Amino acid sequence: MQKWKKLLAYTFGIALAGLFLFWISISWYIKNHQKEIKEKIQQAISENIDGNINIKNIQTDFSRSFPFINFRIDDFSLTDSLYPIHKKELLFVEHIYIRLNLFSLLNGPPKVSKIIIENSRFNSFIDSSGYSNSYPLKPKKKNQKESDINSINFDLRNCDFKIDNVLHHKKFGFTIKKLKGSLIPQNKDFQLLLNTTTEFEGLGFNMELGSFLKNSLLKAHFDIRYQDAEKTFYIQKTKLEIDKENLDFEGKFTIDKDADFPFELKMGNKRLDYNIGKNWMSENITEKLNDFVFKNKINIHAHITGGLTENGTDPIIDIHYSTKNNEVNAFSYLLERISFSGYFNNNIDKSLPRNDYNSILAFDSITTEFSALPINAKNISLINLKEPIVKAKLKANFDAQVINNFFGEHIKVKSGQASYDLEYNGELFPKTLIAKEIYGSIQLKNIDFNYIDRNLEFKKANTQLKFLGKDLAIETFQVYSDDNDLSIKGIAKNFMAVFMKLPEQAKMDISLKSKNLNLNNYETYLVQQRKKSNKKTTSDFESASESLGDFLNRVHTVIHLDIARANYKNFKITNLKGSTDFTDSIVRINSLNINHSGGHLFLKGNIDQKNRNNPFTVNFKLEDVGVAQFFKAMNEFGFETLTHKNLEGKINLNGNISGKITENGVLVKDALKGKVNYKLEDGKLKDFSFFENIQPWFKKRDLLNIEIPEFSGEILLNDGYLNFPETKLLTSVLQVTFWGKYALVPEKESIINFNIPLGNPQKAKFKNKKNLGMLLKFNAVFHTTGKVKINVGNRTIP
Repeated sequence: MQKWKKLLAYTFGIALAGLFLFWISISWYIKNHQKEIKEKIQQAISENIDGNINIKNIQTDFSRSFPFINFRIDDFSLTDSLYPIHKKELLFVEHIYIRLNLFSLLNGPPKVSKIIIENSRFNSFIDSSGYSNSYPLKPKKKNQKESDINSINFDLRNCDFKIDNVLHHKKFGFTIKKLKGSLIPQNKDFQLLLNTTTEFEGLGFNMELGSFLKNSLLKAHFDIRYQDAEKTFYIQKTKLEIDKENLDFEGKFTIDKDADFPFELKMGNKRLDYNIGKNWMSENITEKLNDFVFKNKINIHAHITGGLTENGTDPIIDIHYSTKNNEVNAFSYLLERISFSGYFNNNIDKSLPRNDYNSILAFDSITTEFSALPINAKNISLINLKEPIVKAKLKANFDAQVINNFFGEHIKVKSGQASYDLEYNGELFPKTLIAKEIYGSIQLKNIDFNYIDRNLEFKKANTQLKFLGKDLAIETFQVYSDDNDLSIKGIAKNFMAVFMKLPEQAKMDISLKSKNLNLNNYETYLVQQRKKSNKKTTSDFESASESLGDFLNRVHTVIHLDIARANYKNFKITNLKGSTDFTDSIVRINSLNINHSGGHLFLKGNIDQKNRNNPFTVNFKLEDVGVAQFFKAMNEFGFETLTHKNLEGKINLNGNISGKITENGVLVKDALKGKVNYKLEDGKLKDFSFFENIQPWFKKRDLLNIEIPEFSGEILLNDGYLNFPETKLLTSVLQVTFWGKYALVPEKESIINFNIPLGNPQKAKFKNKKNLGMLLKFNAVFHTTGKVKINVGNRTIP
C-alpha cells in the first residue's frame, strides 16, 4: 500500500510539474509572440465580421481558473469606420477571460469551455439618416458547420448595453450586473441556461411615449431554446423577480429581419402590487395609471407582442386584470370594497398606430362604495386615453342621507330614499371619474332636507332629475311643508360644465307653481348674499360639495312664477304671476303681477347680492288697493303716529325707489332714495293723534273722523327722510297745506310746516271760495325722544 501511495504521489507530481511547465511555456510563448497572436485573433474575427478590432494586451491568467488554462484579453474594442467622427465604440470590454478545454488539446484544435466578460460597454445606434454603427456585427460566413458549435459556459459582470435607434424613435438601455450561463448545442439548435441580475434604464419602443421597465431591477433564471429552422428563441415558463415583485413569464423572439424581429411576451401574477407594476409600463401609460392607487394586490396578466425594429411603434399590449374587495384611490376619490374585472388594449383599430388614441380601458363590471354611496356599473369602456371617451351603465338604490357625505356643506338630508339609473356616454372631465355627457335619471322620494346656504327647510320632497347629456332637467320637484306647497319643473343648460367649475355659463329655466306659499320662508333667498366657503378642499367629498356650491352660485336661473295664494309679512297676495332672474350676484324681478287688498300691484327691479347690505332698485305701480291694508303691509312706511288703523280708502301709487336691505330682510331706511306719486280716493283719516293736539282750536269740528274725497301728491325719499313738497289737502273739516320732511329713523328730527285756514269748508259761506278766513301757521317737530312739539309759525326746512 505504501508503494502504491508513493507511486501515485510521484505520478501526480510529475503531471503537475508537466502542467506547470506547460503553463510556463504557454505564458512565455504568449508574452513573446503577443503581437503575432493579437493579429491572428483580429484576423480570425475579421473573417466573420467587418469593423476595426483593437486589443491592448493578451496574457495568461491563473487566478481565475486554476488549474485550468485561462487567457485574458484586456481592453478589447470593436468600432465602425466612422468612429473618428461620432466617437462611439460599438463594443468595449475591459477584461475577457477565455478558458480552454484541456482534453480538446489532445484531440484537435483547442475549444473554449468558458468565457468571462467583465466591465463591458455595448453602444449601438442608428442616426436620423439611417446610418448604423452596428454593421460590423453582421456575420460574413453564413453556413457554419455543426461541429463549430460546442458547449460553453459564460459569466458576465457589469455589462452595459445601449441601443439608440433615432430613426425609428427606439432606445434600449440595461446593465447586466451578474449573469451566469451555459450554451448547450443540439445540432443547429441550442439551449441557453441563464441566471441573471439586470438593471434596466428603460426599453423604449417609441420614445415619444416613453420607456418600459424604467429604472427596474430584474432577477431571474431563464431556460431559452433556440430553433434554427424558425430562427426563434423560446423562453420557457419561469419566475421573474422585478423590483421584488414576482411574475410568471414566458416568451419568444424571432431573429428574422424580414419579419421585423418579432417578439411575444406573456407575464402575470395573481397577487401583484399594482402600485409597483404600473411603473414598468411606458410613461404615457404610467401617467394614466398613476391616477389610481390600490391598497391590496390585484390579479393581472399581460400579453405583449411587437417588433424590435418597427418604426416608432409601441408593441401590442393586452392586459387583463381583476380584484375583489379592494380599496382604490382614483383621481383623489376613495372607492371602498371595490371588485372588478377588465382589460387594457392599445390596438383597437389594427390599421391605426398603437398609441393612447387607439387604446381602451374596459371593465365587465364594477361594484364599490364611494363614501357609503353604492356604485354598480356594467359594460364600462374608456376609449382614447388622450381625450378619454367613457361608456358605462350605473344603477343603484340607497338611503338619501348618503347625500350628506358629498354635499353636507350645502344640503342636509334628514330622511328619504334615493336611486339613480345613469349612462355615461362622452368625454371625461380631466382627472375625474365624471363624464361631460350623462344620460338617465336620479330619483329622490319623501326627502326632508335643509338648504343650508339659505336656511330653507323642505319636507316630503319628491324629485326626479333627468340628465340629458350636458344638461340637467328637473322633471319633478314637489315639496310640502305645513300649509306650503311647491312644484318645480325646468332645465339647467350646460349643467355638467359649470358643476365641474369650467368657465361656461350655465342657465337654469324653471317654472314654479304653488297653491299656497309663505314667502317669509324664502326671504333670505331674495336678499342674502350667497355663501362661498374659503375653506381649502381636502377631500373628494368637499370637492363635490364645493362643485355644487359653485354651480348654485354661478348658475343663471330664470323662474316663472304662478302662485294662487301667498303671504309675505303683512302682504296677502293672490294670483301672483311673474318672472325673476337670478345670476351669481343679481336678483332681477323682470315682472311681478300681484292682486292685493282688492287692487293690483306691478313690480320690476333688482337686488345686488354681491355688495354689502344688498342694494336694490324697484319700479312699482299700485292700483285701487285698500290704503289701510297697504299701510299695514308696508310696515306703516316707517310712521309711528300714523298707522293703518287711522286710514280708509283706495290708493294708487307709482314710482321708483332704491335702497338697501340687510341679510335679515330689514330695510336700511336712511339709504332709501326715490320718488313716489300717490292718489287717494274716498279716503278717511280716523283718530290721528296729531289732530287731537289741535282739536281745542276746532271744537265744533270732528277732527277724529276726517273725510278726504280725493288727495294726490308726491313724496321724495332721500338720506333717511320722506320729503314732502308743498301739498294741499282738502278734507271734510279742514283745508291743509303742508310741506317738510319726515325722518324714517328715530335718530333724526322731523319737521313739517302746516298752513290751515280757520274757515270750515263745510259751511256754505266758505264753499267755492279760495279764502277760508284767518290762516293758522304752525309747525310740528318730531323729536328723537319720540315727543311731538307744536310751534307757532313756519320753519325753514334745512
